[in-house]
Amino acid sequence: MQKAAIALILLVLLGGCGFKDIDKRLFAVAIGFDKSQSAAGGYKVLLKIAMPQGDPKGGTQQFAVLEQESKSIAEALRRMKSKVDKELDYSHTKAIVIGEEVAKENISSIIDWAARRRDIQQVGLVSVGSPTAEAVLQVKPKGERIPANSLFLALGHEGTESPYIIRTYLFDLERRLTEEGLDPIMPVVEAKRDDLVIDKSMLFGKGKGVLKLSPPETRLLKLLTERNLKSDLAITQPVVFSMNVERSSASYRIVTGQQARPYVNYELKIEGILEEEHFDKRDIDPDTIHYYNKLLKEDVEQRMKLLLNKLKEHEVDPIGLGLRYVSRTMGDGPKYEKWLQMYPELEFRVTAKVELKVTGKVL
Repeated sequence: MQKAAIALILLVLLGGCGFKDIDKRLFAVAIGFDKSQSAAGGYKVLLKIAMPQGDPKGGTQQFAVLEQESKSIAEALRRMKSKVDKELDYSHTKAIVIGEEVAKENISSIIDWAARRRDIQQVGLVSVGSPTAEAVLQVKPKGERIPANSLFLALGHEGTESPYIIRTYLFDLERRLTEEGLDPIMPVVEAKRDDLVIDKSMLFGKGKGVLKLSPPETRLLKLLTERNLKSDLAITQPVVFSMNVERSSASYRIVTGQQARPYVNYELKIEGILEEEHFDKRDIDPDTIHYYNKLLKEDVEQRMKLLLNKLKEHEVDPIGLGLRYVSRTMGDGPKYEKWLQMYPELEFRVTAKVELKVTGKVL
C-alpha cells in the first residue's frame, strides 16, 4: 500500500515536466540572419517553420517564415514565441543562412551562438544568402515536398554533387574562425524567383567576408582541396573540347630556406575522358591527344596560379597553408607571426599532370 502511494505521488509530480507532445510543437528547419533596420547593430532573425501535414508525398510543401528584429539573437527567438501557439523546436534546424550584408561585417557572434545551442546540430549546413537570408528562405523550389529540403540536399551533397558547391558544417566553420592559418569559406546561395542557385563561394578573414569567388574559381579551389572531384575541364581556344574528370588529386610543399623568396610547390594529377569535341574532319590520334593534354596542362597551371595569387592578395587562406607551415616548422618563437610576414611574399609554382583518354578507340 505504501509503495502504491509513493508511485502515485511520483506520477503526479512527473505530470508537470516540460515535455511537449509532437502535436504541440513547431519545427524550425532553417534559420536566417539579416541586418536589422530598427535595432542598430542587431539582427533580423528568421525561422522557416515546417507546417504539419498528413502525407508529405501527397501534397505540396507548407511553411511559414517568422521574423523578429533585436540586438540579441536569444531575445529575438524568445519574442517569436509570442507569435505562435506551439513550442518552437530547433532539433531539425539543419540550415543556417547568413545574409550577405551581415556576412561582410562579422559572423563570429552568430556562429558562436549557434555552436553554444544544445538543440542546434553541429553538422548544420551554413551558407551565405544573396541578396538576403530572407529571400533565400522564402523561395519555394518547384518539386520540393519538404520545406528547406532543397537546401539540405544541395549543401550537404546528399542529392546533387556539384563541383561548384562548397560544403560547410557548423563545427568546421567554428574551428576555422579561431584556428590560426586556416580561414573560413562558405557557399553562396542566390535566390532567383522560384530557384536557388549555388555556384559561388565567399572567403572570410578576421570573421568577415572579404572575397567572393566566381563559379570557375570555386571549382578550381575545390580541385585543390578535394580528391576525385566530379567535374569537367573545358578548352575553347584554339580548339573546343571538354574533359570529364574521373580522378584528381593535389599535393603541395612549402619550401623555405636560404633562397631569397619562399615558394609553394603545387602538384596536380588529373585523369579523365574526352567528353565533347568540336572538330572539323579531324580524327583522334595519339598526336591529337598529346596536343589536348598540353592545352589542358597549360590552362590549369595558369588559372591555378591566378587563383592562388588572388587569395594571397586578399590575405585569406582557406587551404590551410599557414596551418601546415606552423605545424611542421621546428623550433620555438612566434611561428604564425612569421608566416603572416612570409605569406605576402610567397611564390606559387604549379605543375599539372593531365592524362586524357578516349573511349571506343585504340590508340
